[in-house]
Amino acid sequence: MTFFNDRLLKAASKTNIDRLYKLSWAIAIITIIYFLLSLIERLKNKQYIVYGYDSLPFIIITNICFGLLFYYVRRQKSEGTKKAYIIQAAYFMLHLFLSILLSIHDQYMNALWIGCIGMGVLFLIPPLVGVIMYVLTFIASAIVLSSHDAPTLFEWITHVPTHLVIPEGLGFGASLIVWRNYTKNYKQLLLTNIEQQQLAEKNASLQALAIQDRLTGLFNRTHFADLVNTYLNESNHEDASILIIDIDFFKHVNDHFGHPAGDQVLKVLSTIIKQYFQHPNLSARLGGEEFIVFLPKTNIKKAQDLSETLRENIEKYPFQYKEHTIHITASFGIAQAIHSFQHCYPKADQALYLAKQLGRNRVVVSAI
Repeated sequence: MTFFNDRLLKAASKTNIDRLYKLSWAIAIITIIYFLLSLIERLKNKQYIVYGYDSLPFIIITNICFGLLFYYVRRQKSEGTKKAYIIQAAYFMLHLFLSILLSIHDQYMNALWIGCIGMGVLFLIPPLVGVIMYVLTFIASAIVLSSHDAPTLFEWITHVPTHLVIPEGLGFGASLIVWRNYTKNYKQLLLTNIEQQQLAEKNASLQALAIQDRLTGLFNRTHFADLVNTYLNESNHEDASILIIDIDFFKHVNDHFGHPAGDQVLKVLSTIIKQYFQHPNLSARLGGEEFIVFLPKTNIKKAQDLSETLRENIEKYPFQYKEHTIHITASFGIAQAIHSFQHCYPKADQALYLAKQLGRNRVVVSAI
């Protein structure tokens, strides 16, 4: 819940800052135009009276200053910080108090009505902030606009005209409605985003399952074959090799140490193969204890040298499972990768079969 509230406040603050930035400059520009037109009229006719004329320069300067502050906050992308919250609150309160001052000589208090309701409708104000803001506005308006002089605080409160409460009350009510609707919509949007993210993660997981071996994380046979065929179709007959790796007597590992130990050996070996044959080489698990590697731009001799080095590393590597140290060997069958996966795979498999027949733990190159 705290996480949601934090995100909600930051999102609301960002929306407010964007609106306040535009509003402050709009008010400044409109007031400047109004001030200049009024000045021209006053120069023509000195008895010409302009409503709130003396406060216009203050309004202009204030909105320009706040406009620059809002621009700075947006530029720094700090809409969700305490600094941004304070600047917003200062702007709200300043304009509400200014609306009170502009209502002193207006029996209908138009400025106060516009200020209170306008703030509640245009901006996203959390309820607690709204209570503080509108209560302070009411107190200030009651002091400034009420003509009753009461000897005690109780008599002063009880004799405040009710029409001074209505603008603040309507403004607060409007802010509650706007905030409630925004909260509801934001919560729905957040839930939708979470669902979309979960769906995207699920799709990515399903896609990974479609192309990867679940145990080792290597490509599965089907996807590996597709990648090899794509490469061979586009390679313009460049040298390439394919090799099959088969763990010798892997059944003994499962029988002696258990299937979890066998799975651990497969996972560690797959990591070794992937690190040894890095991009652009491709590695996959054919199934069981068999792995296959595609080496683009690699001739048979180089593939044989690489395989021999890997074979020696596998033979020396201590595979760990719990308190057990397991040693294995592997046989290799190599063939030239030409035409298609379906064409070269049987040749590498035949070479692997020969390696097994010759005593295992060796590298054999296809003679075909």
